[in-house]
This record gives sequence, structure tokens and C-alpha cells, in this order.
Amino acid sequence: MFDIHFELKTLIKITHLFGLALGIGGALLLDLIIFNFFHRRSISREKFDILRQSTRVVSLGLALLWVSGIGYLLHYLAYFEQGLQNPKVWAKIIIVAILTLNGMLIHHFILPHIEARIGKTLFHGCSRHRQMAMLSASVVSVVSWLTPLALGACKELNFSAHWSQILLAYGGLLLLGVIVMQLINHCWLNRAQSNG
Repeated sequence: MFDIHFELKTLIKITHLFGLALGIGGALLLDLIIFNFFHRRSISREKFDILRQSTRVVSLGLALLWVSGIGYLLHYLAYFEQGLQNPKVWAKIIIVAILTLNGMLIHHFILPHIEARIGKTLFHGCSRHRQMAMLSASVVSVVSWLTPLALGACKELNFSAHWSQILLAYGGLLLLGVIVMQLINHCWLNRAQSNG
């Protein structure tokens, strides 16, 4: 006789981990591809197709993350109501919501921009403002996928850290990532201009 409580929790956890694996792998692949096309390499149709397939993998991972997240909430409601009082749970939900909005931005605005640059470098004829927006979206994607993974691994944060503290640390990581990416882009742009 199996324990329905145990079986459900295990199924939810497997779905959650699978969603994280797909999302993190796809997001990192997207960033690596985009890195190659900053200022030097032109975007080919084949590479763009890989990019588009990667976004679909990330979208699937995100969908699984939402399904499993809702599963966790329902499981807590049925078997462990105290789990709903864990601030870490709500911080993760906010981060996944940000991840979802960022994914919509990438799908509706950034992918069409990249497709329009086939045969050119990613930032060819692209304003610094748009470059910053694209790089920031990339940072938000990677940080927002890695943060839920880190939060899930840090059991010490259960019921100990307020959700605002977690989000403050998350915001700090986003800001640091954006600054680093802008510095990298600035250095590559100056190098490309000096070589040109």
C-alpha cells in the first residue's frame, strides 16, 4: 500500500526539478548564443532557429514550474498548512512571476529583433538603450532561474528569512548582473570600434 501523501509530494518535486533543469539549461544556452553575436559574429538562420527552439524549452520549463508550484501550494493546503506561512515560498512565487513577465518580453520583443538581425551582428544599428534592455532581460532570465534553485537548496531559509529580505538579495543580484553585462558590452563595443 503506497502513501498518497508521499507519492504526490514526490511527483510534484520531480516535476519541479525537471522544470528547473529545462529552464536553467535553456536560459544558459540562450545567453551563450547571444554572447557570440554582440558585435563580431553575424546571426545565421540556423543559429536563430536554435535560439527559438531554446526559448520553447525554457517556456516548457516555466510551465512545469508553475504547475509544480501550484501543486506545492495545494499539497501544503491539504497536508501541511504551516508550509503556506513560509516566506520563502511567496518570495519564490514573486520571482517566478517576474521570470514569466521577462519571458513574455523576450518572446514578443527581443526574438523578433534578433530575427531581423539575421546576416548581421546582434547590435548592428542598435541604440545603446535597446542594447541595455536586451542585456538586462538576459540577466533577469538567468538570475531568476538560478535563484529558485538556490532557494530550494537552502533549507536554512525556511521560516527564518522574511520574503522582503529574499527579494532584496535577489534585486541586488539583478543589479550586479546588469552592471557586469553593461561593462562587458561597453568593453566589447570599444574593442570593436578600435578594430574597425
